[in-house]
Amino acid sequence: AVRELEEKVKGDEELCVKVVSDGLVRQLVEMLKKEATSEDALKLLLLLTDAGVGQKNVDVARCMIDGGVGEPLVALIGAGTVSLQERAAAVLGNLCHESPANQDKVAKFEGIFPALVNILGKGEDVGPAQEAAYAIWNLTVGHDENSAIFVRLGVVPKLTELLKSPSDIAQENAAGALMHVTMSKEARVAIVQADAIPRLCELLKPTYEPEVSTQAAGALLNLA
Repeated sequence: AVRELEEKVKGDEELCVKVVSDGLVRQLVEMLKKEATSEDALKLLLLLTDAGVGQKNVDVARCMIDGGVGEPLVALIGAGTVSLQERAAAVLGNLCHESPANQDKVAKFEGIFPALVNILGKGEDVGPAQEAAYAIWNLTVGHDENSAIFVRLGVVPKLTELLKSPSDIAQENAAGALMHVTMSKEARVAIVQADAIPRLCELLKPTYEPEVSTQAAGALLNLA
């Protein structure tokens, strides 16, 4: 049934938003907890939360959060396969996108901070790391406390290393995360120690994607 629903709503953001309900979320939460069904549940969750972001409808994320997706998502980041880690981190990033209220709720998911930091730069596949950076970016926008927690967990050198990835998405997400992490005073020292500034300056060159350069410039401005 979940696969059928995924096929039905794919490509239609408005329909994605309409089908989100407490009952559906409860079903997806139970599926996330089972190895045999977690991948199907994550695919649909990512589709629905992407639509919530695209439609600027924060109620989609609120419904997911209140329905209990936090615990199984964090568990998958810590112990799932590479593809599950990537999708779970992306969903977490969507859940706190441009919503201070949802951001605060997501920050309370037990173990979310170390889980996201741990998969940065872990393994050869950049997918989980770039989505973890996306989640960190959204968790730290305008939130000094969250930024400080990430800095204390050693996020800065890992994000700096991710800036060197050939992936445009990884570069943009890492620079975006650093831009907001720099709001923490502790981060400024960590950024200098990690030698992040030369790499951020490198990303300003026209050979890089405009979105990457924009985030790098923002990080450098916050350091000025």
